[in-house]
Amino acid sequence: MSKKKGTAKTEILDMVDEVVEDSVEETPENTKPPASSDANWVDFVIDQLTDNELVNGAPTTDGLRRVCEKHYGEIIASHSSPVDVLCTNTGRCAVNHTLHILKYETGSEITVSAC
Repeated sequence: MSKKKGTAKTEILDMVDEVVEDSVEETPENTKPPASSDANWVDFVIDQLTDNELVNGAPTTDGLRRVCEKHYGEIIASHSSPVDVLCTNTGRCAVNHTLHILKYETGSEITVSAC
């Protein structure tokens, strides 16, 4: 007797792993984010990040950029300047990154810079 084979659909499903994507939690429309000067602003921003936008608890550049443009203002210019190239051969370097942002709240343009 021959062993009964499964259907093609079953065989394909057995070969495929389920992919679950992180979902970005949307701020309910009736919930207004705190003002950027509010003590709860930092917690609000961190809560908006997905798991893949945090590395060892620290936000990634991509995550902060997404949250900035969603809740704070439009990034109208962005540039980086190398500060130091590390000699440990890790492929990493330190940079100073500057953003020019047009704030949604006030319509004013601000410049922020950090290493």
